Amino acid sequence: MSYTPDSRNLADIRKEIKTELLAKLKSTDGLKNIQTVVYGDRVNIGKTSSMPLLWVLPVPHQPDLRGGHTELHDFTFTFVTMAYSVNNPEDGKEQAEDLTAKVYDVLLSDRTLSGKVLDVRPINIDPSYEAEANSKVYWASCEFAFRIQRRERK
Repeated sequence: MSYTPDSRNLADIRKEIKTELLAKLKSTDGLKNIQTVVYGDRVNIGKTSSMPLLWVLPVPHQPDLRGGHTELHDFTFTFVTMAYSVNNPEDGKEQAEDLTAKVYDVLLSDRTLSGKVLDVRPINIDPSYEAEANSKVYWASCEFAFRIQRRERK
């Protein structure tokens, strides 16, 4: 499916990207051991029954106005994986990093998000860290921009 520049309302485009993105993450076999996918809400990391989890956080972006009444938007999201390890910190750190690598591969496997965006671009990968509130929870993350091109409405 190819991408076509859009002239719809920006809110509608954003919702479509969010819906497609979450559906892809929830339905991919490589991510089936993730217990919970959370979008943009605070997470109580004390609930270990919901781990490992994937936390999808929208990030601000700056539109790029182009000539010909077009604009580029990089809808940016940070994907944080969290894992719980009771006895071995190295296992928790490794699991969080592995899950982030799998999220990275899933997102990069379809560079148009089923034709919803012009390009899917990786921005950053963060290695695993111990969560401050709970020394048995570990997180790692990756950040992606989902680029769209929009034309001025006539």
